[in-house]
Order: sequence, then structure tokens, then C-alpha cells
Amino acid sequence: MMAAGAVLRSTTSDFISLLAYTFIFGFGFGWTFPNLPKLVSIYFNKDRANVAMGIVNSGFPIGTALGLGISVPIILPIAGTYQGVFLIWSIPTIIALISWWILIKQPSSKSSHIEEPRTSILSFRGAFSNKHLWLVAVLMSFHTFTVYNWNGWTPVMMMLKGASPSLAGLIDSITIWAMIPTFLLAPRLSHRIGLRKPFLWVPSIVLAITFWGAQYITINTSWFVMALVGIASGTRFTTLMSLPLELVHESEVGIWGSNWPTSWWTCIRYYSEL
Repeated sequence: MMAAGAVLRSTTSDFISLLAYTFIFGFGFGWTFPNLPKLVSIYFNKDRANVAMGIVNSGFPIGTALGLGISVPIILPIAGTYQGVFLIWSIPTIIALISWWILIKQPSSKSSHIEEPRTSILSFRGAFSNKHLWLVAVLMSFHTFTVYNWNGWTPVMMMLKGASPSLAGLIDSITIWAMIPTFLLAPRLSHRIGLRKPFLWVPSIVLAITFWGAQYITINTSWFVMALVGIASGTRFTTLMSLPLELVHESEVGIWGSNWPTSWWTCIRYYSEL
């Protein structure tokens, strides 16, 4: 579904068709995303799940940074049209689809924690009564809302401060690039000291102060600020993503891997831009 939606977006000629095909892509993503923490819980023990999830999460900023950083200055001149850009960016999705189909084997029922339907229903109810998981879901929702808005509006903010569109996109991508080493290092540090709360509180305070002071950012100082936001948001994101692996039984991880409140905040964020 993601591959189909990605290819179909290259055929769009108006806003409605683009929205419809993006919905198809997003619907496929919604089916795929919850399986990532579930797969980590299958192949790694809880004491190593935090670090493993950090490695998995590192794929998010790599793809996002490439998209933000090279779409306008490099891909658009090659493709010629925005439809061509969509077509080129559908290739990684198709490669991922083929690679998954060929290389990944279905886990055995024992390792994938497949249970009887009645037990699964009880696990589903038990997970939804876990107040700690609800807290994680709410925190992830607000994290997604704030960080997505930051990345969505940073190019506009930098252009208002005198940056060209290409430079504004490059500056915006610094936030994502800074997340890559953070996703790899923060979980290891958290695992070593055995604490999680500092990796939520400290980044939250840093981001709150930084967002409040965004009005004072200049083009020269933006590089440092964007890197700081990337480190803070990356630390908080990977910590929140790994917490369900530690708070619930392996059979319930898939239920909370979807983190459905995040999707609603993401939709609100995009409609705020429209």
C-alpha cells in the first residue's frame, strides 16, 4: 500500500488526488509502523530492547533528512516536476518492499508470541488499562505535535529571516541529521546508567526553552539551534519508543506500537498548515 500510494502520487495533477494518494500511503504506513517495536520484542530480550530500538529508530531521521535536504536543490532539477520528485522518492519504498519480501522470514509462532484469540483479547484489555502506557502515548503525541510543527515551519521561519528556499531546507534538515547519532548513543547511555526519566525531562526542558526563543534565532545561530533540537527531540523520541517494550509483555507490544494518539496530532499539524 505504501509503494502503491508513493507511485500514484507521481500521477497527481491537483490537490484532491494528491491528498487521496497520500492517504493510501499513510494507511499503509499505519499498518507497517506498529510492527517495528513488535519485531524488536521478538528478536531481542528486554534488557537489550532499548538499544535495539534505538538502532531501528535511526532509519527515521536518515530518510527524513535526505528528503528535506536534497528534494529541492538536487531531485527537483533532475525530475523537472513535483510529480517526478514523487516518482523518484517512490523507489526506496519499492526497494524496501522487495527486500522485505525476499530477505525477512516469518517468525515461528513461539517466537512471535502468537496466542489463542481469547488470550489476545485479554492482553488487549490489559494493555489499555495500563496507565503508564497511556502516559507514554500522551507524551509521544505531544512530542510528535511539537517537533513536526517545528520541522514543518522552520523553512518558512528561516526564509522570513532572509534565507533562500534551498538554504532554509538545508537548515531544517540539520535537526534530522543530529538525530541520527542521538538515536544510536542515547539508548546505550540510558541502558548503561539504568534510568529513563532524565532522558525525558532534560530534552523536554531544552525543547521548551528553544521553541520559546525561536523568535530570536538568526541564520548564523540557526545551525547550532537546529542541532540542539535534533539531539533533544531524538533523545526523547527514542526513549518514548522503547518504553512500551519494557512496560508490557511481548505479546502486547504490537498493540501499543501504533501509539494512535500520535496519528491524530500529526493530522492536526498538517491541517494547521493548510
